[in-house]
Amino acid sequence: MRKYIPEEKPDIPPSELLETDKNILLVGKPGIGKTALTHEMLRLWAERESKEPDYMFYFDMREISDIIRDKNLEELLFGVFCEPDEGKDEVLQEIERHSDNITIIFDGITDLSSQVVKKVLTKKLLPLAKIIITCRPDNEDFLSGDFHKVEVKGFSEQTIKTYLSATLGEDQKKVLSSVELVTLCHVPMYALMVAVCFSSKDAPQPCTVTEIYINIVRFCLQINSQKTNKDLNSFIKTKREEILSLAEVAFLATQQKTVNLTNLTCKDICVLSFLKPLLIKVAPTETITTHAFLHYTVQEFFAALWLLKNPDKVRDVFQQCLTEEKKHMKHLIPFMCRLLNEKSPSLMKHLIPDQDLKNTSNWFFKELINTFLPHLCEQEEADTEGSGLHVDILYASAYKLDYHLDLSGDSLDPYPCCAVAYVVTQSKERKIRLNLEDVIISEQGMRQLFECFKNVQGSGPLPRQLWEIFLINEEQMNFVSLFILDGNLHLLVNAEKKLFERAVEIMQRMPTKVNVCLRWDKETPACHNQCESLLKALPFISSLRLSEESFQQLLCLLHEIQDKDLTLSFFSKVGGDLTSCCLNWELLHYLLQQASAQTITVNLRKNLFLQEETTRLLPFLDRIVFKRPSPSFVMSSIRELYRAHDSHAVPSLLRSLGHVINLSSRELDSVDCAALIFILKHGDGVKLNLLWTSIPAEGAESILFMLDKVSHLSVDRNQLLRFIHCCAACDVQQEAASGLLRTLQHSLDLSCSSCVELPEEDQPEPLSLTADDCRAVSTILTHSSRDTQLDLRDCEVEDSVLDLLFPVLHRVHLRWERPQKSLNQREFLFALFVLFRVSKTVLLQLLSLVPVNSERDTVRRAVSLCRALGGELDLSHSTLDQRACGSLVQMLDSCEGLTELDLSHCQLTDQLLLPLITHLHKVQVLDLSHNQITDASTDVLLQLLSINPSIDCVRLYSNNIVHRAAFKEHKQFEIW
Repeated sequence: MRKYIPEEKPDIPPSELLETDKNILLVGKPGIGKTALTHEMLRLWAERESKEPDYMFYFDMREISDIIRDKNLEELLFGVFCEPDEGKDEVLQEIERHSDNITIIFDGITDLSSQVVKKVLTKKLLPLAKIIITCRPDNEDFLSGDFHKVEVKGFSEQTIKTYLSATLGEDQKKVLSSVELVTLCHVPMYALMVAVCFSSKDAPQPCTVTEIYINIVRFCLQINSQKTNKDLNSFIKTKREEILSLAEVAFLATQQKTVNLTNLTCKDICVLSFLKPLLIKVAPTETITTHAFLHYTVQEFFAALWLLKNPDKVRDVFQQCLTEEKKHMKHLIPFMCRLLNEKSPSLMKHLIPDQDLKNTSNWFFKELINTFLPHLCEQEEADTEGSGLHVDILYASAYKLDYHLDLSGDSLDPYPCCAVAYVVTQSKERKIRLNLEDVIISEQGMRQLFECFKNVQGSGPLPRQLWEIFLINEEQMNFVSLFILDGNLHLLVNAEKKLFERAVEIMQRMPTKVNVCLRWDKETPACHNQCESLLKALPFISSLRLSEESFQQLLCLLHEIQDKDLTLSFFSKVGGDLTSCCLNWELLHYLLQQASAQTITVNLRKNLFLQEETTRLLPFLDRIVFKRPSPSFVMSSIRELYRAHDSHAVPSLLRSLGHVINLSSRELDSVDCAALIFILKHGDGVKLNLLWTSIPAEGAESILFMLDKVSHLSVDRNQLLRFIHCCAACDVQQEAASGLLRTLQHSLDLSCSSCVELPEEDQPEPLSLTADDCRAVSTILTHSSRDTQLDLRDCEVEDSVLDLLFPVLHRVHLRWERPQKSLNQREFLFALFVLFRVSKTVLLQLLSLVPVNSERDTVRRAVSLCRALGGELDLSHSTLDQRACGSLVQMLDSCEGLTELDLSHCQLTDQLLLPLITHLHKVQVLDLSHNQITDASTDVLLQLLSINPSIDCVRLYSNNIVHRAAFKEHKQFEIW
């Protein structure tokens, strides 16, 4: 798709087009900016200083084409524009005598039905006048004469990035990550629409022009009807007839190559909001009012809408698109393709019954491909609008078909293979799923398809289908090319014996061993002969990839044959991963008995019988790995080893469990705790999961002193608090605290992050921290030798209790709870000593605790808090009262290290800002946006720069400031 974005090339400025003596032909696709370019030339002409009298006339041909058809030169020049107040004949004679001073713009010309326009273009009238024409590529062929053709190409990829960066900022990444959107943005008009849609956080994120226009239609109807989102759909249904009436007028006007809607009967103001009025002078004292859509592409959108309401006309329009006279109708087709797509925003179902749309969709895309595909294959690959439109049609068709081309059961000769290759090749950014089941293709046709396989999904049944086509074909095809695709030979386990024989021949001819991927057809009964053929070919196979069913079947066959060498050879090819298999004890026992270094991996969730077989499994712990073991299985296993006091088997058990002891959501008794201590004592590097586990008090203390054998500890916040108290109360605080913090990765998380995601009404209550809790936490932190994270989100703390944490605050790097976007932006602000995460409520509490009776202690607290904040304080979306502002004044007065202060959305008034203002000059980046500040604060805000000229930025937008000129003189102020 990116091939349709123009390359970065030197452009021709509008001023150069205006100054040249050549006649100009501006050619470009809809919305590419042709009209905007002519308007820019009009502006440059009006603003230039010229002593010579000259004239410029601009005609929007689509709006006036019907009116000027039978006009003469005088009526053309003075009928559309205002005629001179006096001396009209003298002015006309001046224009005719000095036509070299005349510039005429015909914008959007489609034909030469107007004789006066034709005479101007052929120089029979105003022979020396400079003519500028704009048209679509479809319409340039009938224009003859000496024109300098300039192609309007739209935005280059770099210009798109520059434009989106200026309009969307960081949100540009959402657009740039979508190739379809980036391709859309090379048309400036669409780039503007995309920017508008993405500038609103709640707006949908469209990917096509059609989706943008659907959103525009819904938005216009909502604004003009003053309906809410909830009521909009029902309102659209009530205006169904009026909207479809407008769509019919749009279709008729499009057929006639005009934007002048002459047969408009609809008077509904909501529906007419899509149109602009045209006042046309038909006599010196008489004007008539007609209407036109805001842009010609909007008219084409509505025309496509009417066609889908009248599907019996669609085939006729398809045929018209292939004619010279009506080929402009093809611009309706991409709109129809998208409107028939079920993933489009809801509009169609409120205008046309669902069943009618489904009936149309059932034949539409097939008819579309049958009509246009033969022309695609004959067409040379040229970067023209026509070829681009065909790609749009094919892309839309692929979109409708969910990028799945089902050709199963067909016999494809080279010609349709060429067509398939062409369609697939055009989808460069999203791979096509291709179904070639039971397809017959010649060697020549296969060569055609090979060119497009890089755009086809390689997974699924396609590789096997391609190998079957090769192996069953009598022609000598180049099988080496198929190995290049993914390096494997693909077969059905129960395929015909002939295919296996041919496959063995190929494997024997290859200089290196071959990877074989076998699949099992569920609908066909198992066939031992084919499986045995495969096993005989094992010496020629380097590795096997099997589907679950075929793997299961071969394991059962090996168990039945009881051939030790064959079993070992099989496992050497496939490895020991049996997680996809459902086993029984006899089969598993047979496999475990084979003398091999191969480890077998089993899925306990698929083999629940093993939950009761822990005693039988113990002798094979060195040969088996358990995936997805339940806590009950883990507990049963460690109790079995503890009962037998088999300390030598502990390392094997831990290896089998991936060194994870998961006892989550279990209630442990004293024997369970003793068994766990036994495992920890004789193991090492254990990952211990005790989330929502109930542990006796004496068991918790025993576990605490075995943490030197644990590498990672997972606990919920209630259990963590018990461990913290236990640690703080024990005789060897330093050793216990170090072990606990190490296993927790130096993170004391007392938030709800460990809780299962629940509906908002079922969320756990905030954890209320007592004075004893905070003393214990403070004790643990005093023994921290490196970075530690303390997370107090979802906690409630009284001021007097929170005050107990201030003794360790000088070692804390404080981070508050932010929206997710801000968190990502400041991820690097990690703890220098202790990372302290709190909610905005707790942050305000800490701020209020800064002022104390002693000035020295106040300064010490302010400096500690400022250092903990890393120089950044974000109080946004907090309501600041006089007390909070007073605490902030104390903070700013007592320290110098606060560089960024965010007070946006804090309901700040001029009165609340006044005591703060004398200290805000200390801050480098100050955000006061979205408050209630008025012009009364202008002078004091401007004084900030006089006190500290090095301030980087002061954000003042979205306040009640009316007179902004003084701020705009200084680049540091952001206000609009």
